[in-house]
Amino acid sequence: MLQSRFPNFLQRPIYLIFLIYGILLFTGLGHFPLIDWDENIYGAVSKSMYQNGEYFRLSVNNQLYTEKPPFIFWITSLSYHLLGISEFSTRLQSVLSALTSFCFLYWFGKRHFSEKLATFWSLLYSSSLVPLFLSRTAYIDHWFNTFLLFSFCFIYEYHLKKSEAFKSRILWILLASLSMGLSVLTKGPLGLFFPLASYFLLLLFERHFLLHWLDLIIGFLFFTLVIGVYYAPNLYLYGTATIRGFYEFQGMLLSKSLESHSGPWFYHFLIAPIGFFPWSALIFIGFTKSNLKFLFSKKSEHQSFSILIGCWMTLLLLIFSIVQTKLPHYTSSLYLCLSFFGARLLSANDEKQIVLSKRMFYGISTLILFVFGLLFLLLPFIFEYLSSDLSFQRQYGKYNSESLGFLAALPGLILLFGMLSSVYWFNKNQINRYILHIWLSSQLFLVSISLFLAPFLIPLLQDKNLRLYDFAKEQGGIVAFYKYLSFYPMFYRDEPILIMGNYKFRDDSDSLSPELYSKLQKPLYLITTRNKILELPFLFNGRTFDIVKEDTDLILIRVK
Repeated sequence: MLQSRFPNFLQRPIYLIFLIYGILLFTGLGHFPLIDWDENIYGAVSKSMYQNGEYFRLSVNNQLYTEKPPFIFWITSLSYHLLGISEFSTRLQSVLSALTSFCFLYWFGKRHFSEKLATFWSLLYSSSLVPLFLSRTAYIDHWFNTFLLFSFCFIYEYHLKKSEAFKSRILWILLASLSMGLSVLTKGPLGLFFPLASYFLLLLFERHFLLHWLDLIIGFLFFTLVIGVYYAPNLYLYGTATIRGFYEFQGMLLSKSLESHSGPWFYHFLIAPIGFFPWSALIFIGFTKSNLKFLFSKKSEHQSFSILIGCWMTLLLLIFSIVQTKLPHYTSSLYLCLSFFGARLLSANDEKQIVLSKRMFYGISTLILFVFGLLFLLLPFIFEYLSSDLSFQRQYGKYNSESLGFLAALPGLILLFGMLSSVYWFNKNQINRYILHIWLSSQLFLVSISLFLAPFLIPLLQDKNLRLYDFAKEQGGIVAFYKYLSFYPMFYRDEPILIMGNYKFRDDSDSLSPELYSKLQKPLYLITTRNKILELPFLFNGRTFDIVKEDTDLILIRVK
C-alpha cells in the first residue's frame, strides 16, 4: 500500500513544492549570527527561560521582560531542550510557522475556492519579501500572522454556518477562539481586536446581524481559558508587574517613536510594495476600479471573505499609521491579504478573464525585478567602494574585500536572471509556471543571502560588541552599556550586563554613585559611543573615565 501511495504523492505538484520549500527553508538557517535587536533579545529571553526553568515569567539579563507574551519563547525554549542553544534552534520556530501557514493557505483556499487559487495564494505569500524574511529569522511576527490567519478563516467558517444548528457551529467557535487566544499569547490584544473588529464590519456591510449569545459566551470562555494558561499562573505567582509593564510599553509605542524608528503616517503604505516584492506590480495595477468590482462583486462566491480580508487590511493600516514607532514587520500580516487578492487576479487571468493589463504588468514587474536584482548584484562592489572611505571605516571597521568575492553577487544574479526569465511564461500565458518560477527564484535568493551575504554582513555590524565585552571580561571587569544597547552579548555570553540610560531596562546608573561604586567587587567598564565620553565627567563628579579600547564607532571606558 505504501508503494502505491508514494507515486501518487510525487504526482501532486503541491506536495513536491512543499518538500522543496521545507528543504530551502532549512538551508543556511543557522549559517549567520542572530540579528540585533529582535533576534538576539528573543533568543536571550528563550535562553533565560531554558536555563532558569521559569515558564510563567519572562526575563532577560536578570531583569523582568514584559514587552511580549510567552508563546514564541515557549517554543524556542523547547527547541533548546531538544537541539541545544544555537542560531538554528532559535530560528526553527519561524520555519515551523512558515510550513504551517503554507499548508493552511492551501487547505483553506482549496476548501472554499479552487485548487488553483489555493496554490497561487500559498506561493505568493511564501515568496513575498517580508514573509520570506520572517520565515528564516527568529522574529515573533510570523507565528502571530499565522494565528491571525487561522482566526480569520475559522471566523469565516463560522459565518457560513451561523444559520445552521449549534452542532455545526461549535467546532468553528472553538477553533476561532483558540486561534485568537494563541494570537494574544504571541503578540498581544491586537490578535483579538483585528478578527473581531473585521467580522463586525463584515456584518455591517452585509446588514445581517444574526448573533447567537450562547456562541459568544462559549467563545469568550474558551478564549479566556486559552490566555489564562499563562496569565493566571503569572498573576498568582508574580503579581501584576508583567501586565503593567506590557501596557506601559504599548503606550510608548503608540505615543512616541522608540529608538528613532519613526516615519510619516503613510510609512506602511510606502513599505507595502517593497514587502510584497516580487509581486509589487499587483499592488500598482491590481487595485483599479474595474478590478475592485471584480474582487468584491456581489455575484462572486468570494465576496464575504474578500470583504473580511479587506477590513483586516484597512484596520491594520489605520492602526499602524497612528502608532508612532514605525517598523516594516509591524504590518507583515498585510501580505496574507495582498497575496489573496493577487492570487484571485492571477487565477482569473489564467482562466482568460481579462482583469490585468498584460503590458503594464510586464513593464512594472520587469522594472522592479531589474532594480532589486541590480542592487544586490552591485552590493559587493558598493561595499568595496565604501570601505575606502574613512567615515565608513570608523563606523564599521576595515574588512578584506576578497571575503565577499563572486558568491556575494549570487543573490543579485538569481534575481536578475531567474526572475526576469520567468516573464517568458507570462508572455506564453502560462501563469502557473510563471508564479512557480518566481517563487523558486525568491526562495533561492534568500538562501543565497543566508549562505553568502549574511555571514559577512552581520558580524561586520555586530561583532564589535562581543570584542569589547570579551576584552573587559579578560581584564576581570563588570560590563555596562551606557546610553547604548546591544542584545548580542546577552545571547552569546552568559554573565549579565549593567544597563544605564535605556528605557528597556532598570537604570543602573546609580552604580556610578560613590556609595554603590565602592561596593563593586570588580572594575567597571562602560561600552558606549564616542560622543558620550564628553558628558560622563559632568554627570558623574568624582569619577574618572579612561578610554582603554576603541572598536569602530564604539569605545570601552574604564571607570575609576
